[in-house]
Amino acid sequence: MSTGNFQTALSSLADDVRWNIIDEQILNGIDEVEAYFKSVREYFDSVTTDFKVNEVIETEDKVVVIGTAEFYRDDALINVIEACDVYLFENNKVTDLKSYCIPMKNIKG
Repeated sequence: MSTGNFQTALSSLADDVRWNIIDEQILNGIDEVEAYFKSVREYFDSVTTDFKVNEVIETEDKVVVIGTAEFYRDDALINVIEACDVYLFENNKVTDLKSYCIPMKNIKG
């Protein structure tokens, strides 16, 4: 999910997954998460994205992914964010996810 590959991510989520997108919304359950994926996918289809993973930290039941994303429309940079996703696992499925997104540059184009 950290790099926008939502279709692949779905199979890794528990049915009762909880996704806290900090300061935006909390999604409860696979159905809410899948609906959110679809809305984000529509946005991603309208822009060109450049995701970079800067660091991955792993423990037995947790993975933290830190990175950046640049968004372009018509070859013009329109947004840059720094992000951190924290995944908690039980039985090899993501049960809890927290996402922090910090806009670094927002250019209207």
